[in-house]
Amino acid sequence: MTQQHPPVSVVLTMGPGEGIACLNSLTAVLNQPFGDVLLVDHGAWESDRALLPADNRLRHLRMAPASRATARNRALAHATGRWLWVLAPGDRPAPFAAHALARQIGAAGQTGREQADILFLPGVRLAPDGTAQPFHGQQVFDSLVWGGTNDLLRPALALLPPTAPMRLLRRAFVERARLRFADDHGGGALPLAIGALLEADTMALADLPLFCRPAQTPSQPATAMAEVAAAGRALALLGTSRLCHDPSLRLAVLGSIGHHLAQHVTGLPAADRAAVAQVTAVMLHRAPEPVHWTLQSADPGREPVMMWRAPWLAEGVAFLVACRADRRV
Repeated sequence: MTQQHPPVSVVLTMGPGEGIACLNSLTAVLNQPFGDVLLVDHGAWESDRALLPADNRLRHLRMAPASRATARNRALAHATGRWLWVLAPGDRPAPFAAHALARQIGAAGQTGREQADILFLPGVRLAPDGTAQPFHGQQVFDSLVWGGTNDLLRPALALLPPTAPMRLLRRAFVERARLRFADDHGGGALPLAIGALLEADTMALADLPLFCRPAQTPSQPATAMAEVAAAGRALALLGTSRLCHDPSLRLAVLGSIGHHLAQHVTGLPAADRAAVAQVTAVMLHRAPEPVHWTLQSADPGREPVMMWRAPWLAEGVAFLVACRADRRV
C-alpha cells in the first residue's frame, strides 16, 4: 500500500547550539512521507549545520541572527503546503503522524465538509527521566465533547497551552487572518495561538496524540521578558476581537495569558517586573465581573465561572489574584 502524503509543510527553526535537537526532530520528520520540510537557520553555529541530514525534501534557509519568532515568520512566507505544522527544536512527530494527518485532512475533503481553519493536535511530554506523560492541557482535550458549536468550544480551547505543534493551521487561513508569531518576542507562539483562536471560523480535533515534546528547561531572563511582551501582544488581540464581549471566552483567554506569565516571571529583577505589572493591570481591568468579585472577595475559596474546566485556568486566575494582592508584581 502506498503511503499517503499529507499536504503539510513542516516548519522547524534552528538557533545557536540547537543542532542536536533539530537533528532529533528532522530524523522523525524525514522518516515519514512529508513532502515539504522547511528549516530556517537563524544564527546556528557551523557545528549545528554539519549535523543536518541530506534529504531533497529538506529546504534549509539561512538568515541573520534573529529571534525564533522572526525565523518562524520567514518560514510562513516560504511554505508551500496547504497546512502548516510548526515544531520547536526537539519536538518529534509520532511515527504514524503523516498517515494520520493525511487521513484526517482527506476525510474532511471526501465528506464535503468545510475545511477547518485549525486542527488541534494532542501530544505527549517527556519527563526528565524519559517517561512519557500527558501533555499539559490534555485535560481540556479529554473533557471536550466534540460536536458542539465552535462558539461553545472556543472558551475550552482557549485553555490549551500556546505550544505551536499543538495546532495545524490552514495556510489560506493564516494569510487571510494575517497571523504571525510575535517578532522579536522569543518564540512568539502565544499571540499566534490567541489570534488564531479568535479568528477561526471552523475547528477540528485530531483523535490521536501526534507529537512528543522533550522536557523543558527554565526560561532565561531575556526569553522571559520576550514572553512578557508577547503576552501583552496577545492581550491586545483580545481587546480588538469581535468576540471580546463573550465573558466565558474572555476569562479563558485571560486565564491562559495569566498562566503563561506565571511560567516566565519567576525570578525576574524588580526593574523587569514593572513590565509584568503593566500587562496584568490591563488583564485585571478586562476580567469579567465574576472574576472581579472573586479578586475583591475576602473568601479565597470562591471560584469564578469556568474554573472547573481545567486546573490550568485556575492557575491563570490565581496569578491574577496574586497581582491584585501585590500591585508591585
